[in-house]
Amino acid sequence: MTYKDLDYLIVGQGLAASVLALTLLKQQKKIILFSDRGLTPASSIAAGLYNPITGKKMSKTWQAETLFPFLENYYTEQEVILASRFFYPSTIYRPFVSIEEQNTWIAETSQPGMARFAEICQHEDSISNAVNAPYGGMLIHHAGYLNVRSFLSACRQRFETLDIVHNHRLDYTQIQFSEGKIQYQNFTAQQILFCEGPYATENPFFNWLPFRPVKGEVLHVAIDDFVTDYIINQHLFVIPLPDGTFRVGATYNWRTLDWQPSEAGKEELIEKLTKLIQRPIRILDHSAGIRPATADRRPFIGVHPEHPELAFFGGMGSKGVSLIPYLAQHFSDFLLFQKEIMPEININRYLSLYKK
Repeated sequence: MTYKDLDYLIVGQGLAASVLALTLLKQQKKIILFSDRGLTPASSIAAGLYNPITGKKMSKTWQAETLFPFLENYYTEQEVILASRFFYPSTIYRPFVSIEEQNTWIAETSQPGMARFAEICQHEDSISNAVNAPYGGMLIHHAGYLNVRSFLSACRQRFETLDIVHNHRLDYTQIQFSEGKIQYQNFTAQQILFCEGPYATENPFFNWLPFRPVKGEVLHVAIDDFVTDYIINQHLFVIPLPDGTFRVGATYNWRTLDWQPSEAGKEELIEKLTKLIQRPIRILDHSAGIRPATADRRPFIGVHPEHPELAFFGGMGSKGVSLIPYLAQHFSDFLLFQKEIMPEININRYLSLYKK
């Protein structure tokens, strides 16, 4: 493949880079992906959960009415295009923690904007003997999980078939700006699109953005005498996998930002799991990663204030599976058709932090 007159160089190898690459390929754009196999993308260890009602206060996700129908159509379509299984829609069962929470959600689920996503479930026979739910719970719809590793593997196969993967870590110091284009070694392109996940903090062009990376740990477990099609979610998630085992997570640690599973993280997850699921458990695996989170918990999307040939697409935090498909299309519309980026995710909201 010729490396001259490319449309975009995409830097990254995780979910954001892969989905953005697929979106631009659909628009017949000429791209090259810079993928450093020596770096572990945060996406590769992500549990892949998508859930329209999240957080400590259990609130509806930002742009839920748009994001969730879009992602359901997107991943279903990609399973056909990539000839691989990786998308698992499901229902989340969320036990209430108190009578007060139960009463609050009886009122909440009667609201038109919430009713499509959640319904009260006083007693769920299929799991009531194993799950600690004395106050009942609710069922959350338009939820499920993406097997992120399988998706990324299928993407990688397609990109390699198209011969558009460059296994090389981009050297920022070799980027040259010339007549509104980018010159990098023997590559010439209109723009470089950075999708570097937690490694974006090392990018000298965008490290002024207020990233707040957070470490997360997950367990892969077997649970004796427990079979369910529901994802269970109360203070942690318990995702049933096709082989009968479960993915359990996750922790949040802003202090120790390494990729090593910790004993403290494992103990935290086990303590929460044994309170929620009243069955013996066996740990099969334990992994950790860094989420590319941001100060205001909104993604960072937009162009560099001084070099419009450089653009950024990242900061998706723990909601990448939900956010990335729609926002990749949104960003593509900006790049190709000059449509405005939503102000709440545009990096321009932090221009006051930029210093030349």
